[in-house]
Amino acid sequence: MRKKWTTKTHTKNLIEFESQMFDEKDIGCFVVVKKITKAEKPFCVNGETLVDDGYMLIEITPKDSNFNIRVFFDEERNILQRYIDISKSTGFDSEAHAPYYDDLFLDIIIGRAGDIRVLDEDELEEALKLGIITKDEFDFAVQVKDELLKQIQEKSNTFIEMDIHKYIG
Repeated sequence: MRKKWTTKTHTKNLIEFESQMFDEKDIGCFVVVKKITKAEKPFCVNGETLVDDGYMLIEITPKDSNFNIRVFFDEERNILQRYIDISKSTGFDSEAHAPYYDDLFLDIIIGRAGDIRVLDEDELEEALKLGIITKDEFDFAVQVKDELLKQIQEKSNTFIEMDIHKYIG
């Protein structure tokens, strides 16, 4: 299991960027906005650029939850994809002054056309085989994935469906 701080994800190849964090107490989440001024090089997945000059990322970390959402925007502020990391837990690290999630390897992507894909099931199985996670954590990750997929289909997850355009400004 890997602890990830949302203020640091997808920043290692950034030369210049602004980051701002919001504690949305009324809905129970942290939001981290990263506006990219200059990237060392574009970050592409399957031929689609997700991080580049002028792009933006928004991380939504629900408090006391089991997932983190990363939304990628292009320079025109069109949503490219939502990337959901399934986690054992989420929280706020007061020493790092940052929201975090304990990544359980399993991920869900919602593409710009609404297509849904589950990723890294092989990494989850490998983590179990290597003793990085327990059988209970493995089963828990699968359960969270199944619940999230149902909520995505029903459009019933507050955090996946929240209006994030107010952070673009």
